[in-house]
Amino acid sequence: MAGNYALTIIKPDAFGAGKAGKIIAHLEAQGFKVRAARVLHMTKAQAGEFYAVHRERPFYASLVTFVKDRPGHDRRYAIDPTKIRSELGWEPAETFASGLRRTIRWYLDNGDWLASVASKDYQKWIDLQYA
Repeated sequence: MAGNYALTIIKPDAFGAGKAGKIIAHLEAQGFKVRAARVLHMTKAQAGEFYAVHRERPFYASLVTFVKDRPGHDRRYAIDPTKIRSELGWEPAETFASGLRRTIRWYLDNGDWLASVASKDYQKWIDLQYA
């Protein structure tokens, strides 16, 4: 994973349930290294900036108001990275196209891992961590 970076956001209910450490440990067990960490409680105004790309959409209000986790809630994020670039100096290591190619290649090369996460044991682990 040298040269690749990922932004991970741990939601308030995970912190409240004491699961942030477990989430970070799981990421490290998968080969990720924590290069920087920042804990903050976003105000409604900050959430509004983060989700500004959705401001004209009907679901915008629900994005800037905390909603308890529900199945399928965080399957996709579409963000404007301007603020994280200016405040933390973050730049993506991949373009969308190169990242997509590398992701597909990784899944093709790691069939054993894919089979393990499709197993009932993995679902039990998820249920335990996020119950």
